[in-house]
Amino acid sequence: MKWLEITSRLAVLLVLVILVLILLKVDIFPSPEPEPVRYEYTVATPNDFFLETELNKMGRQGWQVVFARRAMDALNIASYEMILMRESR
Repeated sequence: MKWLEITSRLAVLLVLVILVLILLKVDIFPSPEPEPVRYEYTVATPNDFFLETELNKMGRQGWQVVFARRAMDALNIASYEMILMRESR
């Protein structure tokens, strides 16, 4: 009878410990860390006339502009120099 009493007390104690852990939100079985998001980058240099068309095309492919500046080439033709990024596929 004594062994049965000890076993039931241990079971109650175990249930109490589990309830306390749940209340404290202790992660007993932690999930693995998610993969970090990876990005890829590209450079585009559309001229002024095709800027909007090029941006729309790149946007449909998932690219986002990170940096852009207006530039002139050696023939004084205006264009944009852009750095774009998207999540790696």
